[in-house]
Amino acid sequence: MSYGSINTWKLIEKEYKPEKALLYDSLFSLGNGYMGSRGFHPEENKESYEAMVFIAGVYDYIKAGITDFVNTPNIFYINLYIDGQLLNPFECNIIDYDRELDMKNGVLYRKLTVRDSKERDTVIEYSRFFSLKEKHLAVTRYKVTPLNYSGEITVLNGIDAASSNNPIPDDQLKSDSEVVSLFDVTSINHYKKNSVSIGFNTKGTNIHMSEALCVVSPEGGVEHDSISLAKIVGIKSTKKVLKGSSIELDTYSAIYTSRDGIADIEKASKEMIADASLRGYRRVLRDSEEEWSLKWDISSIDIKGDDLLEQGLRYNIFQLISSNSQHDGTVSIGARGLTHSRYKGCYFWDTEIFMLPFYIYTCPEAAKNLLMFRYNTLKAAEENARNQNLSGARYPWMCNTDGIEQCETWDIGFSEVHITADIAYAIENYYNITGDIEFYLDYGAEILIQTARYWASRFTYDLRNDLYNMLFVKGPNEYGGVTLNNTYTTLLALYNLELGKKAIEMLKSNRRSKWIDMKSEMGFEESEINLWNDIITKAKVNYDEAKNLYIEDDNFYKLEVLDISAYKKGEEPLYKTICFDRLQRYRVIKQADVILLMCLLPDKFSKLEMKAAWDEYESITLHDSSLSYGTHAQFAAWLDYKEEAYSYLMKSIRLDIDNIMNNTGKEGIHFAAAGASWQAFIFGICGIYIRDHTLLAKPCLPDHIKDVQFKLIYNDRKYEIKIDNSHKPLKTNISTVD
Repeated sequence: MSYGSINTWKLIEKEYKPEKALLYDSLFSLGNGYMGSRGFHPEENKESYEAMVFIAGVYDYIKAGITDFVNTPNIFYINLYIDGQLLNPFECNIIDYDRELDMKNGVLYRKLTVRDSKERDTVIEYSRFFSLKEKHLAVTRYKVTPLNYSGEITVLNGIDAASSNNPIPDDQLKSDSEVVSLFDVTSINHYKKNSVSIGFNTKGTNIHMSEALCVVSPEGGVEHDSISLAKIVGIKSTKKVLKGSSIELDTYSAIYTSRDGIADIEKASKEMIADASLRGYRRVLRDSEEEWSLKWDISSIDIKGDDLLEQGLRYNIFQLISSNSQHDGTVSIGARGLTHSRYKGCYFWDTEIFMLPFYIYTCPEAAKNLLMFRYNTLKAAEENARNQNLSGARYPWMCNTDGIEQCETWDIGFSEVHITADIAYAIENYYNITGDIEFYLDYGAEILIQTARYWASRFTYDLRNDLYNMLFVKGPNEYGGVTLNNTYTTLLALYNLELGKKAIEMLKSNRRSKWIDMKSEMGFEESEINLWNDIITKAKVNYDEAKNLYIEDDNFYKLEVLDISAYKKGEEPLYKTICFDRLQRYRVIKQADVILLMCLLPDKFSKLEMKAAWDEYESITLHDSSLSYGTHAQFAAWLDYKEEAYSYLMKSIRLDIDNIMNNTGKEGIHFAAAGASWQAFIFGICGIYIRDHTLLAKPCLPDHIKDVQFKLIYNDRKYEIKIDNSHKPLKTNISTVD
């Protein structure tokens, strides 16, 4: 196996191909957690819904009760004019082209040389970043150099308020041609020759937003004028430029919303750009770079011997950082982060099961606030349970900031109930790794108790056989249909009941008065625990003792065997060949189900049971979800199947960079896959685990990887892990870092 030499801190595009424009729009997405955008070219002709700029937590209704992630006005709009004539560089002959995503510093750079119809050669340089230091601030630099002519160059830097949404149905086989605008412009203020601001409100949720924009020429000699043109509000900057000289413009954009708790958001946005423009591009960039440096100090994974792996891991980490609003407990991370509005920008189990471990081990504050989002929507989860004639709290399959169910299909929204246990699992996982007893007692315990009460009401007692069934649920294997006694759902629900019992005891021991008040408020009876214990003892779990095998559900062996090779076309999902209804009657698995359960609760299963699960399920798992490859990589590594582990790992890690599922361009970055990739490498390939409150490692490194170094935070202490695979036997060193 050969490994090419690449820059593992950069993603580079060397040739512009229109057919790959959407793919690179996704790959070059940037963000700082508060806001983000796709990596579109500022001058490129885009549909109003393709130039996407998002603000975390900003949703609006597209129909009664159903929202979409609002595509806000485009703050990166640019038109370029040469001697009064509009020049679209992508309608010219592109002589030279280079675009780079600098992951180390969070900056997108582009340089191209174009020749227009008049044989004029022009170099156009552009950079863009969202400040990681100042979450409300985005900055660009635009430089134009005429190579073989002199002329008057005008650049329009603007805010394009024509942005719209193209809502995508939950059904993955359907597309939508409807285009809707989800906001109204409420004010436009040309308050300086080089500064403008615009106010707008979402139409249904009534979120107020203010965007301000300021253009500065570092070298002077430029005439500025603020203008309004249709739905474009911006600054025209003009300069007579000699051959070989340049016009260079820095644009500062600030965004505030009514969600920020600031009385005068217009004033705040204006003050932000005024301050940033005084400090200048290099200072503002340096401040942001320093924040990125701090992030990478704890998050970077350094690998010797595999550049593709190192680059892929860094890319996934970069995107996980870019879409996380680490200080905000009122938002979570959607399935596509801040890179696309696919799935209406909603929050799923993806966050708690696949992404959260990365934050727990590298930024506990971010992990805590992601769980605080679930606490802040607990009342909505309780209402959801009541609406389904159940007790406790039932979290929605997909939701926005209000915690109300957004899924429009019964078989998923009402049946894929395991998300409630997934959240409980995540709270316990956070507590075990961080030791954050204050969060556990003040917030987590209440969730654990209310979700346990939900499960007690969700199991159905079978009087004839004296057991409890988990009826009409859908597990992670969404091809398994709405089934009976899905093992993943049942065992995590039972775990949730155990966690509920533990939470009560913890409150009694540490916050007795709080427990008395909570018990009264929720109408909790101590006798409920008797029911929990009865369910834990008598719940039906499909297990074949002769084979040491946990069986996926009651229906698994009733399903028809399918010759997968006759239908599966590469990595294309099988639902594009066989309809969902028919797939439910084949013995195939969409994504890891029992295997995922064993990854979450490894101490509950023996090595024999893990091997039995691999032998039974791996060959019939289609990996038609991006969540699946990483889980299989981690599990294979635990079983010491090095070749399989590495193969799955690379598919997971490079899922978006290599567009493996052929949907990254149309749908954005797969954030659950990014989180699963990190887990697969750290817990699987590097074998990190905790035993008796001690961080340990049992690596399963491929032979070509010679050295690995990274840091983790465990129990409020920073550790550095070094794995030396250059000589046999492999050596691992885990040490604390001051």
